[in-house]
Amino acid sequence: MKTVRLYFYILLLTTTTTFCHSQWHEYKKIDGVQFSVQDMSCDQMTHKFIKVENTTNTKVKVTYQLEIRFQSNCVGCEDSPEYKSEITLSPGEKAEGGCNSNVPARLDILVANPYLPNLQFVSFSIKNVAIEMLD
Repeated sequence: MKTVRLYFYILLLTTTTTFCHSQWHEYKKIDGVQFSVQDMSCDQMTHKFIKVENTTNTKVKVTYQLEIRFQSNCVGCEDSPEYKSEITLSPGEKAEGGCNSNVPARLDILVANPYLPNLQFVSFSIKNVAIEMLD
């Protein structure tokens, strides 16, 4: 009986995990650094998570800025150090946002929040991308 319960729990956990995650979609690739986006719901809130992947054989420093447009305002539309993010990645390394992510760079865009129904997400862009080869 314990084996059946354990099997059922693993099946339920696998099924839940599968349905909560969507696919990564390529957003842009610049100088061997791939930016991808994934839509996901976490705790009743909808996010767009960013993945930054170094596909080169060299360590890189990636600097970028997220521009997030809502119906009533825009976050990150002005060039300001406040909105810039920087990530250093070894060859083949990636940094990605997620529901339980503790990545220091900005890899999360809140798209919908049930507690802020007037917050209407319109679009986003990754701009001012700079890739510096470190090795």
